[in-house]
Amino acid sequence: MNINEQVKWESDVKLLTRQEKVEGGASGAANTQASQLGNRTQWLKAQIESVRDYREHTFYKTDEDPDGTIAGMAATSEGELFRVSQGPDSDAAFIYYWHKNGEPVEDATLAGAGAVSNLLPLNKSTVFSSGEGYPFADDFHEVSVDSENNIISYWKGMNFVTFLNWLFPSIETDKL
Repeated sequence: MNINEQVKWESDVKLLTRQEKVEGGASGAANTQASQLGNRTQWLKAQIESVRDYREHTFYKTDEDPDGTIAGMAATSEGELFRVSQGPDSDAAFIYYWHKNGEPVEDATLAGAGAVSNLLPLNKSTVFSSGEGYPFADDFHEVSVDSENNIISYWKGMNFVTFLNWLFPSIETDKL
């Protein structure tokens, strides 16, 4: 005999008390928990299986489809989101598009290896310090300085203060 699971969310799972007899059978206390957990498991399984796999909506540039949107539009319906891979060295890993009114509408861009590589010179010239050697170090949790010991940011309690916008007005990237 098996527990008959249902696809439904159980808001509570019964806790057996020390006074309860542990009985089997469909309505027995031992099987009530198993039934509730089985129902939850079936509900979660149904939820996971209903989510469309992101790989179904990932497309690639080709000679016939230079920006990847022709394939993306053909495989999606109105209101759906799809993404197009931009290649391994691109500043963007993916560009996300909405299928709106029969047109691909750019929505977002995910930074790729090229964008990260553009930031490496900044990282090479930045040194991180715990704050030691600064007269105000006791008041600050963490201080970040550049290679010339200029303070570029600090934490004081729960507050983060940065001077990056003053020191680095922009970092060149073609597109993030």
